[in-house]
Amino acid sequence: MLKLVGVCLIASLCSTGADDNMLGKGLWSLIAVENCPEEELQQEWMRLEVNKHKVNRSHDGLSVHITINNEVNDQYGTFIDICKYVDGGCKQYQVVSDNLAKLCDNYAKDNVVRALQMAKFNTDYFPLDVGEYDLKDFMIDYCSFPSDCPFGRYEAMTFLMSGGQKVACLKVIVECTKCEDDDECCDDGDQ
Repeated sequence: MLKLVGVCLIASLCSTGADDNMLGKGLWSLIAVENCPEEELQQEWMRLEVNKHKVNRSHDGLSVHITINNEVNDQYGTFIDICKYVDGGCKQYQVVSDNLAKLCDNYAKDNVVRALQMAKFNTDYFPLDVGEYDLKDFMIDYCSFPSDCPFGRYEAMTFLMSGGQKVACLKVIVECTKCEDDDECCDDGDQ
């Protein structure tokens, strides 16, 4: 699920128009992942306790304890409120709203399936059953993200929606930095 959040955020950022000086070949990185304040949710149907850490010298990883209180199926929606860090703070950048399964299918299906298998879910996809699950040392493959990106640092309040209610939330901070030379970025064949 966390990989989905990051990939969806990155895909949505790449799909927006941007000034030519602000868009180009770059490399994404995940800066931070946090739970949202509880007052952001009408009900809490899923909780993700995330620990971002180094798996080794060259790879970031995520370990996530997932608590699901109501079955998560392909009828859930997502709402992502994105701001971009600029002088003066984080300014509204984009709002993305879509069906959870559609976002998974379009941007992250292979990674979502891999994460679900690593966390020992009883399914390869949806629905996700009620219960507690652990995802350990999920390595972030930054080369799987689009290399054409809007440069900058972004914060996204990412909500899982059911019937118009916010039922789960993560705050994700990502950054796209411009590649100064080809050695800094992933090969196009890796994406």
